Amino acid sequence: MNGGEGGLRQWLNTLGAQLEKGWELLGRPPMDEDTLATLIAQADDAFGDRSYAELVRARDTRQNAVLRALAAVDAEEVPAV
Repeated sequence: MNGGEGGLRQWLNTLGAQLEKGWELLGRPPMDEDTLATLIAQADDAFGDRSYAELVRARDTRQNAVLRALAAVDAEEVPAV
């Protein structure tokens, strides 16, 4: 979702060159159109059945639940004596 409405393609087009540097252990695959197509197809298989808005809503709901749970734990902690 970091690519915004432009999705993974926007994100990869923006940061893809930097990703290549971190892929040395993978044989340094190039960030070419074939690699982009493979990554986007895999993302579509995993998440393509939901809209960007649905993905954002699900992410925000989960993130807020984690923050509430952490706040609840923090509220229960008793300072050491």
